[in-house]
Amino acid sequence: MAYSKYLETLVKEGLENSKGISTLYSKGVINILKNAKEPRDKLMEYVKGRKIIDIGCGMKNSAEEYALFLINELGASSYCGVDPFMDKEDISKHAESKIKYVKKDALAYLLEQPDESAVITANGVLNEEIISHKEYMEKLKEEIYRITPKNGIFFGAHIDNPKSFEKYGFKHILGSNSLPINILKK
Repeated sequence: MAYSKYLETLVKEGLENSKGISTLYSKGVINILKNAKEPRDKLMEYVKGRKIIDIGCGMKNSAEEYALFLINELGASSYCGVDPFMDKEDISKHAESKIKYVKKDALAYLLEQPDESAVITANGVLNEEIISHKEYMEKLKEEIYRITPKNGIFFGAHIDNPKSFEKYGFKHILGSNSLPINILKK
């Protein structure tokens, strides 16, 4: 099934309500990073001066708090939130800033990006409860690897089986059951 058909199926099944999951996880990641020096310092090392693509970012109000944290506290150069359920007014509000939003399927957006061009984050969307189509998930992982810069990272909260990214060349460098943030290095 092509990713556009898969997205159509998601919408029909009513999973657009899952957009609240990213809100919850993004706020949780911010709270953990503000209080946990090791993951914050590790992320800053890899995020500083780089473009961030947040797949499945959720709605602007929560995505913006996360974007500002990544830019102002961790030193990211810019942030692009990608979500197929983004509201139209959320997209145009930040046209001239370091923050932008794109209403598009994650895989469709990633396929348009140059190799090794951005650090990618995903909070709560890379799990089988949200993306149950295995071929889509595998292609998404391939694209995440392709876009991640050499010696760069992919990070996020509540990623199902972070070790499954190893076959694409990532190494799991931080994360555990007690720390739901996973950092995978290329």
